[in-house]
Amino acid sequence: MIAKKILLVLWAAILFFGCAKKQADVAIKVNGKSISKADIANATEMIKQSILSTFPEKSLEGLPENLEKEAVQQLIANELMLEEAKNRNISIAPSTVDQIFNQFKSRFADTALFNRQLLESGQTESGIRAEMEKGAMLDSLLKEVLQGIDSTSEQECKDFYNENSSKFTGAPRIRVSQIFFKADTSDKQKMENVRKKATGVLSQIKSGKNFGTLAAKHDEGPGKSSKGDIGWFKKGDLKPELETPLQSLKVGDVTDLISTDVGFHILMKTDEESSHILPFDEVKDNIHMMIGLKKRSDYLKQFVDSLQSRASIVYLDTSLISHE
Repeated sequence: MIAKKILLVLWAAILFFGCAKKQADVAIKVNGKSISKADIANATEMIKQSILSTFPEKSLEGLPENLEKEAVQQLIANELMLEEAKNRNISIAPSTVDQIFNQFKSRFADTALFNRQLLESGQTESGIRAEMEKGAMLDSLLKEVLQGIDSTSEQECKDFYNENSSKFTGAPRIRVSQIFFKADTSDKQKMENVRKKATGVLSQIKSGKNFGTLAAKHDEGPGKSSKGDIGWFKKGDLKPELETPLQSLKVGDVTDLISTDVGFHILMKTDEESSHILPFDEVKDNIHMMIGLKKRSDYLKQFVDSLQSRASIVYLDTSLISHE
């Protein structure tokens, strides 16, 4: 059966200008239609590049060993779905194919480069248009097949959150208040005047004056209206020159005067928390998306499995048979 994680519409592999088909080198027949070893090689490379673009770290960690068999299953699925699309009389207007083709062609610097790539890959413009038409047919089929999938309710999201809340953890973070003094770093005298003012405010804080009261009076930053409070921050959210002094502080402690390229800062660590479970409202959109994707993936798997159960699939290269 096809793997649960389905990367669909591998017809687009042709857009990478892979090798031309060698029909004599047939590896699999699906209801009499041939899938060549060149098709499989192109699809495998497409999956590989898709994984690396999404997860660059895989270039160091290594890729899964079963990419070729995954490509085979996806090619079979695409062939069966294309046949189903034709059975449902799904057709694509020539103008739509023109639009897709022109959008693709526009990625090339000029027509000469495009034609050279065609020649080197052994492809033809008509061949690419035909593959694009197939891809558009598959897209239309998927929209039709998935149209009846129920939407995800907020209660479903809440139930999922309650059962899996431990998976939604936030990184350690600190809450910070600030008194910011804007300074023109190109004018040394003005900058020195601002430094003196900021130093005076810092002395008042250290003598026991209320940080929030002083922030409401002197702050020139985003926290002025909230008595200096500028919110929660995870590691890396703040500039290093601001984050580093905060790391060694206890809650309630205040930094020395910090100079940056925009002025002077006095920071107070007002709260901190270790890894914590994120509230539902912060993660409900992600949960909604996750549940929706799983519903569509499960439904689509059943749909493709049903097509495969009725299909004639002959492996001329038996090493490509998946035993999952």
